Amino acid sequence: NDQKAEADIMMVLGQVFLGMREVDSAIGQFNKAVLYFQKNNLKTREAVALRLMGDAYRTIRKFDSAQSMYDKAMSLSQIMKDREVEAQTCNAKGEIFVLQHQYDKAVQYFDKAIDIFCETENYLGCAESFIEKGNLFLKRQQMEAAQDIFQKALESSQKVNNPGLQARTFKSIGDVFLEIDELGEARMHFEAALKLFRTANDRQGQGRTLKGIGDVFAKEDEFQPAMENYSRSLSLSRTNHDLENEAHTLRAIARLNQRRKNFETAINNYQNAVSIFRQIVDKIEEAATLETLGKVNIQQADMSSARRQYQRVLEIYLYLNNSEKVAESYNQLAFINYQRGYNPEALEAYNAALNGFSAVGNEVGQAKALVGTGNVLSEMERLDEAEKYYLQAVQLYEKLGDTIGIADCQLALGKLYYKKQKYDSAREAYQKALSGHQKAGDQEKVAKDLLYVSNVLQALKQGEAAIQMIELSLQIHIEQKLPGVKSVTKKLLRMRNITGNKNAKAFLQELTDRWVNRQD
Repeated sequence: NDQKAEADIMMVLGQVFLGMREVDSAIGQFNKAVLYFQKNNLKTREAVALRLMGDAYRTIRKFDSAQSMYDKAMSLSQIMKDREVEAQTCNAKGEIFVLQHQYDKAVQYFDKAIDIFCETENYLGCAESFIEKGNLFLKRQQMEAAQDIFQKALESSQKVNNPGLQARTFKSIGDVFLEIDELGEARMHFEAALKLFRTANDRQGQGRTLKGIGDVFAKEDEFQPAMENYSRSLSLSRTNHDLENEAHTLRAIARLNQRRKNFETAINNYQNAVSIFRQIVDKIEEAATLETLGKVNIQQADMSSARRQYQRVLEIYLYLNNSEKVAESYNQLAFINYQRGYNPEALEAYNAALNGFSAVGNEVGQAKALVGTGNVLSEMERLDEAEKYYLQAVQLYEKLGDTIGIADCQLALGKLYYKKQKYDSAREAYQKALSGHQKAGDQEKVAKDLLYVSNVLQALKQGEAAIQMIELSLQIHIEQKLPGVKSVTKKLLRMRNITGNKNAKAFLQELTDRWVNRQD
C-alpha cells in the first residue's frame, strides 16, 4: 500500500504513454500523480509531474495548457529552492517558445537553464539545453553561432560520458554542415552519431540520423543510397512512433521523387507528410509542405489542386499571424488564378499581396506583385493601367539593383507596347531585357528575348535583321540544349521562304557550316 511509490510509477508510466504518443493516457497518469503529491504536500515531486504534464500538452500543441503547467512547476521549484527542477522547467519553456516562434524568449529561458545547470554542475542538463539552443540558431540559419553552441554541448556531454547525449550533439553538428553544404563533414558527424546512438540503443536517434545521411546522399544526387537510408529511417520512425521524423522523411523522399520527375509518387509522399504534420499539429511544417506540393501541382498544370494547397497555406499563416507569409500566399494564389483565367480574383489577390508586402517593407515582394498585377491587367486589355504597374516595378527593381528583375519587367513592357502597336517602344524595351539577361548570364531568357526582338523587327519591316535574331536564338537553343529547337527552326525557314525538305536540309547544312567556320 505504498501510494508514494505508486505515484512515482504513474509518472514513469505517463512518460511511456507520451513516448507512444498516447497523450490522453499520459496526461491521465500525470494528473493522478499531481493529485497525490498535492494531497501529501510533496511539492518537488508535484513540480516534476506538472512539468511532465506540460510536455504532454506541448506535444499536442495545447500551448496555453502547457504554459500553465510549466508556470506552476516553476513557482513550486522556486518555493522549494530546487534548482534542478527549475532548470528543467526553464528548458521546457524555451522549447515551447520555439514552437510558438517566440525565439528571443526561447533563448532567454535556454540561457537561464544553462546557467543553473552549469552552476549545479549538471553537465547532462547543460548539454541538453545547449543542444536545444543550438537547434534554435540552426532554425534561424545562424550557422556560426549554432556550431559554437553545439561545440559547448559536446564539451558538456563528454564530461558525463553519455553516449546518447554525445550522439545528439554529433547529429546536430552534422545538421549544420549539411545546411552549409560541407557534405563530407556532415556525413562524418552523422556516422559518428549513428554509432553512438546504436551504443545507447536509441532507435529514435538512429532513425533521425539515417534521415540526415539520406539528405547528404540526396544533395550529392546519389538516388539509390539516399532512398536506402530514407527507407531505414522511415521503418525506425514507424516502429518508435516518431511521427515528426516520419513526416520529415516522407517529405525528403517526395523531394527526391520530384527531382527524378516521379511526380505521382512525389505527390503521394507529400500528401502523407501533410497528414502527419496535421496530426501532430505542426502548422509551420504543414504549410511548408503544402507550399512545395502546390509547386508540384503547378508544374503538372493542375491549377485546381495548387489553388487548394495555397488556400490552406493562407489559412495557416493567417492563424499564425505571419504577415509576410500571408502576403506571399496571396501572391501565389493570384498567380494561380491568373493561370486559370480568373482575372478578377487574381487582381484581388495581387492587391492583398501588395498591401501585405508594403506593410512589412518587403520591396522584392512588392515588385513581384506589381509585375503580376500588370500581367493580369494586360490580359484584360487594360494596357495603360498595366504599363503603370510595370514601370513602378522597374523603379523598385532598380532601387534593389536586381538585374534580372529589371530585365523581366522590360520584357513585359515590350510585350505590352507590341500589343499597343508601339513598335519602336517595344523594340527599346526588348533590347533592354536582352541586355539585362545577357548581363545576368541567363542564356535561356536571352534566346527567348531574341525571338521577341525578331517579332518587332518584322513588324517594322526589317526582315533581314529579324532573321539574324532568329538565327542567333536558334544557335543558343542548340548550344544550350534548350527545348523548342524545332519551332525556332520552322520560324527561321518561314522567314527565309524555304519550303520542301530538300531545300530546308541544304539551308540548315549551310547555316551549320557557317557557324563552324566562324568557330562560334
